[in-house]
Amino acid sequence: MRRSWFIRAVLVAAVILLAIGCRQRRSGDNISGPSTPNQWPGFSSTPGPILVGHPVRFSEMTESERKFGISPKRGPGVEYQDDVVLMEHGDQAIRSASSNGLSWTFDANAPQVNEIQVGKVVFATGRAVGRVVAVERNGDQVSALLGPVQLTDLVKRGKFSYHQPLDLSQAIAYVAPDYPGAVNSDMLQSAAPKAQSGLRGGSGGWHVGQYYVVSDSGVWTPMTTVRASGTPHFGNPRLLRSNFHPMQSGAIPNIPGPSLRAPSVPYPGNLGNFKPSDIPYPFPSLPMIPINGMQVSPCLGCGGLGITMYQEKDGVKVSISVVLHMNRPEVLFDAEIADGGIKANLQLVGAGGVTVTLDAGSKPEFQANIHEIGLIPIDITVPIGIIVPLSINLSQSINLESAFSAKTSTLHGSGGIDLKGEILAEYNKGWHISAPTAEVKQNLAGMVSGISVGINSMVFAVNQRLLVGVGAFGFATGPYVSLTSSITSLKGSSIATTILSRTPICTQGTFEMTLGAGIGYSMPRVVAAVINTILGWFGAKPIKSTGSIIALPPGKPLIQHRDEIPNGCSG
Repeated sequence: MRRSWFIRAVLVAAVILLAIGCRQRRSGDNISGPSTPNQWPGFSSTPGPILVGHPVRFSEMTESERKFGISPKRGPGVEYQDDVVLMEHGDQAIRSASSNGLSWTFDANAPQVNEIQVGKVVFATGRAVGRVVAVERNGDQVSALLGPVQLTDLVKRGKFSYHQPLDLSQAIAYVAPDYPGAVNSDMLQSAAPKAQSGLRGGSGGWHVGQYYVVSDSGVWTPMTTVRASGTPHFGNPRLLRSNFHPMQSGAIPNIPGPSLRAPSVPYPGNLGNFKPSDIPYPFPSLPMIPINGMQVSPCLGCGGLGITMYQEKDGVKVSISVVLHMNRPEVLFDAEIADGGIKANLQLVGAGGVTVTLDAGSKPEFQANIHEIGLIPIDITVPIGIIVPLSINLSQSINLESAFSAKTSTLHGSGGIDLKGEILAEYNKGWHISAPTAEVKQNLAGMVSGISVGINSMVFAVNQRLLVGVGAFGFATGPYVSLTSSITSLKGSSIATTILSRTPICTQGTFEMTLGAGIGYSMPRVVAAVINTILGWFGAKPIKSTGSIIALPPGKPLIQHRDEIPNGCSG
């Protein structure tokens, strides 16, 4: 009998140990394994394993991980910086994230929350990470405003590798509806009114944006989205303006940046006054989510990433769709951190091109043209299973400018670029950038149409960035590559050209694309000015629009194309 009870006890203990072991090796907690077959030659020969990541499926994540991100773990192969507040159960300690994407609220009784202090680096999850700018304790909760950090502020030593297909059907879209640097936000309009609408206090506006995944066959599917209660190297994009003034051959006019000043948005008083947002759990049929009047739709699928935007403001209507085409995309990422420095390799294989379609019109009550610049406050992420909770982060910024000269006018334009070859950015004692070849699909001027008694034009630029690292929204940090695409469409007067001069209507289309890269965080300059206003409320030092561990490489032009019908009609 005693032997029987002993055997049962051993079996029970074995089952318990097996269950614990399974929990410790659940996706997101996994530490590496052997190096990949095609090991990056940039890794040093110093001792230590290469931590190999794998995709984390949505179904494998806990409820708190889906909301706030996966927590970091300690383990062989990685050494964290000594002063980091490393919260191995940080996702469970977080109560909410602010709708502005900058501050987080923790359970005051959770482990290590008492260590959160101004100046400390907090690593609670792959998204809730940063240097504490401000902290407030109120009863059983602690609120913290987190500023940017670099990967070297978190990790002292480690080697990381991830070579996997990019499955957008497993992506999660986190939304910060009140992000201060979002397009058309109150703070951004106050900081740079000239970068928004040409008329303040006009008729108001309506913005609609929908995120999709676009299949190879052209099917658009809504994306799985998380409303995060709670971008990119953009700055002032160099745009080739569409107009009828003579231009230097091959020259790209420098568009001056907006005048930056402190927003007039009132000081919130304390962190607790930042509005927390409801966080719907991600699922395919999630309804549209408003962001400053913009609507964001959830979606599933794979093959490409698409967004549609609609704006109606001051008598101007604009509808835009952008597709980053992907053909069996793969992400290859390698990095080694040691002695305060970093070496990294990031490749995107399968980027097939970019297509942009513009439709705009001026109504009889037309008052002023539109000029918008800012971030799309959505992080599209694919979590990586590794003890340092990295993720693939896709983000976008836009610059939109209309130039209608008459009421009751319409303008249509479109353009597409085919890309052949991989996008590669490697830093190993210097930058090595490999760019794909770019080719225009059609005559851009032939794609311009519309009706107007005056000359009308549209300028649109979008920066699409892929980053592997940690952090959220403008403070996401890590190695990244970005494509900045700009398209212009211009059409001459339908009356003056055809009736008076009996010559064909002049149309012009341009498309420019530039490849960028870096290691760190980046955001438009005007967005940094807005963020600095918030940081100033709490006595924090201002940040730069680009925070990089090393000097950034110059942007690599892929294509600068211009078509006119008739040839030379625009000067």
